[in-house]
Amino acid sequence: MQPTRSWAILLLAAGLITSCGTESNPPPAAVGASAGDNQTATAGGAVLAAPSVRVTDAGGAGLAGVPVTFAVASGGGSVTGGTATSDGQGIAAVGSWALGPTAGSNTLTATVSGLAPVTFTATGVAGSPAGITTTTGDGQTAANSTTLPVQPTVTVQDANGNPVVGIAVTFAVTAGGGSVTSLVTTDANGEAATDWTLGSLIGAQSMDASAAGLATTAAFSATGVLGPPAGVSVSGNTQTAAVATPVPAPIIMTVVDAGFNPIPGVDVIFSVASGGGSITGANQTTNANGMVTLGSWTLGTTLGSQSLNVAVAGLATPRIIIATATSGAPATVVIQSGDGQTWAVGSASPNRPTVLVTDAFGNPVSGVAVTFTPGAGSGSVTGSPATTDMNGDASVAWSLGQAGSNTLDASVTGSNSVTFNATGINANYTMELRFSGSTTGLDLQAFANAALTWMTIITADLPDVDYSAGPIPANACGITHSTVDFVVDDILILVEAVNLDGPGGALAGATWCDRRSLALPSVGIMIFDIADINFPVFQDVIEHEMAHALGIGTLWGSSPWNLLVNPSLPNSSGIDTHFTGPQAIIEFDNAGGAGRTVGMKVPVENTQGGQGTRDAHWRESTFANELMTGFVSLSSNPLSTVTIASLQDLGYAVDLTQAEPYTIANPNALRLAGETLIPLGNDILIVPGRDNLRLRDR
Repeated sequence: MQPTRSWAILLLAAGLITSCGTESNPPPAAVGASAGDNQTATAGGAVLAAPSVRVTDAGGAGLAGVPVTFAVASGGGSVTGGTATSDGQGIAAVGSWALGPTAGSNTLTATVSGLAPVTFTATGVAGSPAGITTTTGDGQTAANSTTLPVQPTVTVQDANGNPVVGIAVTFAVTAGGGSVTSLVTTDANGEAATDWTLGSLIGAQSMDASAAGLATTAAFSATGVLGPPAGVSVSGNTQTAAVATPVPAPIIMTVVDAGFNPIPGVDVIFSVASGGGSITGANQTTNANGMVTLGSWTLGTTLGSQSLNVAVAGLATPRIIIATATSGAPATVVIQSGDGQTWAVGSASPNRPTVLVTDAFGNPVSGVAVTFTPGAGSGSVTGSPATTDMNGDASVAWSLGQAGSNTLDASVTGSNSVTFNATGINANYTMELRFSGSTTGLDLQAFANAALTWMTIITADLPDVDYSAGPIPANACGITHSTVDFVVDDILILVEAVNLDGPGGALAGATWCDRRSLALPSVGIMIFDIADINFPVFQDVIEHEMAHALGIGTLWGSSPWNLLVNPSLPNSSGIDTHFTGPQAIIEFDNAGGAGRTVGMKVPVENTQGGQGTRDAHWRESTFANELMTGFVSLSSNPLSTVTIASLQDLGYAVDLTQAEPYTIANPNALRLAGETLIPLGNDILIVPGRDNLRLRDR
C-alpha cells in the first residue's frame, strides 16, 4: 500500500508542478470607445463608420478574445454583428448600425461582462424631400383683393416623414389672380409660408406650392367675397350748364370694393356743397349693380364752379361732383363806361363807349353781338357789331359827327337798348391815343379828359403825317405797340401800362418818338406803372406826361429851338439852368416872377432828381406845385400860363385863357416849398427820335 500512496503523492506533485508552469489571460479591466462615436447619418440609414471599443487589462494593454455585446439603446434602428470578440489589439466592432427612422438622437451601447457599458451617440437627419403637404391656411374666406389673415403654410418631408430644412418652395396662384410671395425656403420645421393676396374675383381662388425634385404639389383654396366700399366711379361729373338749369346728363355713381366689384345695398346721400341750386332724389341705395342715379341737379345762379357732396356709407371722406355754371341768355344791357363825354368832332375818344350784357341773374354774358348805331349826325363807329368778352363787355370806337349833342344806341337782340350821349366840340388840334395790352384798371375817362385839355389849349392844326409809305415798325418806339402805317393828325400817342417798380416809385414816363422834320412831334409814347394807376391825382399825371410827348422838356435843348441854357446834366448840378423862350418869360413875370433877382428866367430844375428829371421840368423850389415840375402834389397841380406859353415858344398856336389860376409865391425860392410832394421819378423816357435827332443824354 505504501508505494501506491507514494505514487499518488508523486502524481499530485507532478500535477501541481505542471499547473504552475501554464500562463492564463488577465481579466478585462476597462473598455472604451475606439471609433464611430458622434456621427451623423440619414435617419433610417447606417452610420458610415461602425462603432468599436477597445478592451484593456489593468495595465492598459489590449485584451484579445473578450466578448463584447452591441445593442441599440435609443432612437430605434438596428445592428448587425451585435456580438463581437476583441482582436489582438483588444478592438471589437459592431457589424453595422442603422439609425432609427425619426430624425434626432440615437444611442448604441457596447457591453463587456463585469464592466460599465460604453455608449455611442449618432444624430439622424432628414433625407431628401419625398413629399410636400399643406399645414395651415387652406380653405380661408376673405374680401377680394385683400391678404388672407392666416399665411398658407406647407411642410416638406423625407420618406420617413422628417421635415426637410432649406428646401426652396415655389408658391404660384393657379386661379383668381392675386399675388403671393413666390419663393420661400423651408425653416427648421421644414415649413414654408407665404402671404396670399386674393385677386379681384368673387368666388373660388387657388394656389399651388411645389418643391424642386418633387412630382407632387400642395394645393390651397380660398374664397373671395365682396369687400367694404373702397371707392366710387362717377358718370356725369364735370358737366357744364347755364345757371338755374339742370345739368344735361344724369349723375350716376357706382360703389365698388377694393377689387372694383360693384356693391349692392350701400346708402348714398347727395347734398349741395357750393353754388346754390337744388337736387331731387338725394337719398339712394345702390342696386344689384352697385349703382345709384341722382334724380336731378339744377345749378344755382352763380357763375363758375358748383359742387355736390356725396356721402357713401363705409367711406370716411365724401366724394365731390362738380359742374360749371355758365351765363344764361342775355337779359339786360347797361352802360359800363363812355357816357357823357366831351370830345373833338371827327376823332375817336379813348374812353370807348362800353356796355355790359348780363343774364336774368346779373351774370355777365360773353359771346353776344351788340349793335352800336349812331344817331342822326352823330358820326360813325368802328367795330360794330361788337362781341362781348368774358366779362360781358363790348365796346366800339366812336367818332363824333357834330358840335353839340351826339347820341349812340347799343342794342342786343331779345334785350333792351341803351343810349350814349356825348358833346362834340370843334378842335383844330387832335390827339389820338392808342393803348397796347390790357386797359383793365385804367381810368380811360381820365385819359380822355387829359387829352381834351391839350386839344383845347392848342388851337391850330399841324400838317398830317402819312406813315403808309414809311411805317414805324412795331415796338420801335421803346414800348409795346403795333405798327404805325396810317395818317396821323395831329399827334398819335401810344400808351402802355407796365410793371415799373411797384407802388410809390416811378409813376409814369413819356417822350416823343417821331416828329415832323425839325419840327413838332407827330408820335409820342407814355407808360404808366400798373401799381400806381389808382394814384389820387392820376389825371394830373396823365396831363404832365402828355406835355412831354408834345415837346415840353423833351425839345427844349434840341435844334432848331435851343431854348435850354446851362444844362445841369451830366455833371453841372446846381448851375443856373433856365428856359429862354420869350413867351414863357413874359408869362413867368405875369405870374409873379417879375421880381426874380437870384438867377435867369425861366428857372429849370437843376438839382432835384436825376436823368429824366433835371433839365426837363420847371424848378421845384420856384414853381412849387405847378403841373410841369418834377414832382406832383397830392392836392392840386395847376397848369399855368408859363407852361402854355412854352408850347408857343416851340411853335404851337395856343390859347392862354385855358390856363388854371396860378401864382409864383416866391420867384427867388432856392429849395422845396414844404408841401407834401411825390417825385415823378425821372419820367423823361430815353428813346431815339425817328428823324435821327436823338434826345440829349439824360
